[in-house]
Amino acid sequence: FSDKIINGDVWRVYVIEDAAKGVRVMVGDRLSLRDRLVRELLVGLVLPTLVMLPLFAGLIWLSIRRGLAPLSHIADALKSRPADDFEPMTIRVVDEVRPLTEALNHLFGRLDDAIRHERDITAFAAHELRTPLAGIRTQAQIAQATDETETRKAALDRIVHGVDRTARLVGQLLALAKLDAGVEPGSTAEL
Repeated sequence: FSDKIINGDVWRVYVIEDAAKGVRVMVGDRLSLRDRLVRELLVGLVLPTLVMLPLFAGLIWLSIRRGLAPLSHIADALKSRPADDFEPMTIRVVDEVRPLTEALNHLFGRLDDAIRHERDITAFAAHELRTPLAGIRTQAQIAQATDETETRKAALDRIVHGVDRTARLVGQLLALAKLDAGVEPGSTAEL
């Protein structure tokens, strides 16, 4: 290979010579023509790519946005719900998202059951504590009002018995609360 200037143009020339046969072959290529072809090829490849790249990016963005729209609808529905609303979601969703809504509805049902159970336990505990406390108060009033030693002693014994019963009930409620919190009943962890 060699570069030659022919009529003011630079040519790249390849020469092969067979001296035994007396043959010399010269092939040349004008560099300006080669450079122009490379430029046209680059413009032919790069320009469509520069035009198509934003178009493809926009189409991808629209596709992803449309594909994630059902999740956005679910998120909006969840954001607008009150904290104590455990009713199943009734929004229409595509088949791909249906397992998510079914799992959320199942979770809402379990939460509703758990909160209802906790309210029932709280109501029961309040009722169970009220009875021995009323008895303790009554016995204390009897002990205050009487001058008889036997009556006072009997009332004080009933007060001690009522306090023991109440302490057992409170202990049972604390054990239940620890179980609900995932703490071993015999441990000293605070609630």
